[in-house]
Amino acid sequence: MASPSPSNVDQKPKTGEDVVDSSSGKGGEDSDDRIPLSCFKPKKLVTKLKKVVKELRVCLEETLERGKQNQSKVSRNDMKGQDSRESDPIKNIERNPPLNQGLVVPLDGPAMNEFLNLVAGNQKLLEAAIRQNKLEEIAHLRTQLQEEQHRSRELEKKLNEAKAEQGKVKALEEEVVQLNTKLGDAAAELTRQLDEAQKKHRHGAY
Repeated sequence: MASPSPSNVDQKPKTGEDVVDSSSGKGGEDSDDRIPLSCFKPKKLVTKLKKVVKELRVCLEETLERGKQNQSKVSRNDMKGQDSRESDPIKNIERNPPLNQGLVVPLDGPAMNEFLNLVAGNQKLLEAAIRQNKLEEIAHLRTQLQEEQHRSRELEKKLNEAKAEQGKVKALEEEVVQLNTKLGDAAAELTRQLDEAQKKHRHGAY
């Protein structure tokens, strides 16, 4: 029986790098097209992704600052249009892309999640600003309503006083009418008595 050769006994399982290195020496022209596995470094990819996330964060902060500056100029129709947008962040990004067109937004991965979180945060800030504006308008209208109610009570008080004065005037007018009636009756009675006295005086003279 033939004994195993030393090359077969000491043979170890080859790694991916060994396979790539061993294959690089064979195949002729195909060896130049192969990329060593050492070129794929996860740390560099993570660094690039972090850089993209940082650029996206800066872009969104600038966009948020512009939105705050232009918020006072936005009409109510624009606000209603903002409220009527769909709640799906991806559709909102497709229909309303970022103002900075120079940045490329990845469709997946940590950068996309970070971007969607920032978009959702901006949406919440805008909705909070709209609610604050509505609350301020309601408070202003409530103050105006309270002032109008106070004026209405003052006018009602003056009207009641005027009605009371008018009632007093009417009572005085009725008293005057009654006095005039009494005076008329007294004058008529005096005239009658005077006529009777004159008649008696005439009869006595004859």
